[in-house]
Amino acid sequence: MQTRAEGEAREVVRTIDDRDSHVAFDAERRLVAQLGGGCALPLGAYAQVVDDRVRLHAAVFRPDGSRFLESSVEGPRDEDVSVRAADELLEAGAGEILAELQR
Repeated sequence: MQTRAEGEAREVVRTIDDRDSHVAFDAERRLVAQLGGGCALPLGAYAQVVDDRVRLHAAVFRPDGSRFLESSVEGPRDEDVSVRAADELLEAGAGEILAELQR
């Protein structure tokens, strides 16, 4: 949920915030941002918190389905696993796939 920076609604939302869900969501969003993506690009990310670790699975696809790249990383809760996942995907060629779509 999003609220204004100040106000009663922000305090109400804090009472229902689930810390694990928040950590997983942030990891997914950071990965998408690091790859320069948004809702229109063929990439996905799914993170979950298990005990004190974050697991992040991510994929980048060619729109015609002819190629896809995957990355699965896991790390401590305080590590930004999205950086490692983005690096793995970029090393495997995700940058080229995403660049094709921006032409």
